[in-house]
Amino acid sequence: MPVLRARQAAARGAWHCLRRGRRGQRPDAARGCRASHRTPDRAADIHRRSADRRVRRARGARRRGRVDGAARGERVSERGVALFAVVVAAGVVAAARTDSSEPHPGRVIYEQRCAACHGTGGAGDGPAAAAMEPRPRNLRDADFWRGRTTAELRQVVRNGKPGTLMAPFAGALSDAEIDAVVAFLQSFRPAGH
Repeated sequence: MPVLRARQAAARGAWHCLRRGRRGQRPDAARGCRASHRTPDRAADIHRRSADRRVRRARGARRRGRVDGAARGERVSERGVALFAVVVAAGVVAAARTDSSEPHPGRVIYEQRCAACHGTGGAGDGPAAAAMEPRPRNLRDADFWRGRTTAELRQVVRNGKPGTLMAPFAGALSDAEIDAVVAFLQSFRPAGH
């Protein structure tokens, strides 16, 4: 039988044979692949049986209370299950926190429009704050958040604050952008307020 080449392997759906070759061997010389691909029907049958065998082994291992790798024969302890659950939960939480492929839309607007006065951390210490009287609001201050509602925040962002240099953003930002900024401002709220 001729040796499978990449084009032939692709035509027969046998890419796994190209991946299974060991270092120093031709990729198409993986053990058993040449013989199993004499006809496409035979190849599919052999690989289907192999997959079925792996599934049966895994089911049997679970029935006996063993890890998927039943060859090790180790039983799963309660501590191991708990540790696995903690690791998975930590990964889910970390993924949720660091899913910042796209930053929060309110954060982008805040950094463009608000950070010069309020600072990137919301502490009222932006580059322009030193020259302002009264100083910009510290958005991390617990007293600021006591009794403060989302509607009040939205009102201040939209209309500004009389007697301060807090400018109104009603004409500069859409309602959706104002809502996004207000939602982002909530991240500065101290715990318990």
